[in-house]
Amino acid sequence: MAYNRIDKGPSKLDLMLALFDTDFGVRTVKFRVLDGPCVNDPELGWYDVQIISARRRHRSAAIWDIEGIFETRLAKQRVSIYYLSDTREGSIRFEGKPRTQSIDDSRQAKALMVVIRKMIAKYQNSHGGNLDDEIFRLFEKAKRIHYAEDSGFLTAAIKNV
Repeated sequence: MAYNRIDKGPSKLDLMLALFDTDFGVRTVKFRVLDGPCVNDPELGWYDVQIISARRRHRSAAIWDIEGIFETRLAKQRVSIYYLSDTREGSIRFEGKPRTQSIDDSRQAKALMVVIRKMIAKYQNSHGGNLDDEIFRLFEKAKRIHYAEDSGFLTAAIKNV
């Protein structure tokens, strides 16, 4: 993916507040991208970016690698930003969906069941094959959660966990 040019961006203080001061919710900072796909404001090219991480690239603390999330009306998009905080210029790359958005819940549940089964096998091997009643009940609840077909079954399965 290509980088797009940033000609105006936030101050170092705004970056710091966006990263650390989230007591009252998510903070975003604005970057003006000259040659990017303008979604927020097609005339001006301003993008609101939620900062996820910022890493200093130089001892001067003026060159930064920034990772963030840019949210459109349709979806979220990851961005990578190379930013010069002293000139407030840099480049931005739109990378696509955040990694966690593409994970299917059923795949997560199947992976969780594999881990639980391995934990049970390890427990059985270390305790002579006998299952403690509480662990057996937890394993049965996990199976019910895993095999829940809709939200009603899932709600019933996770009740009193």
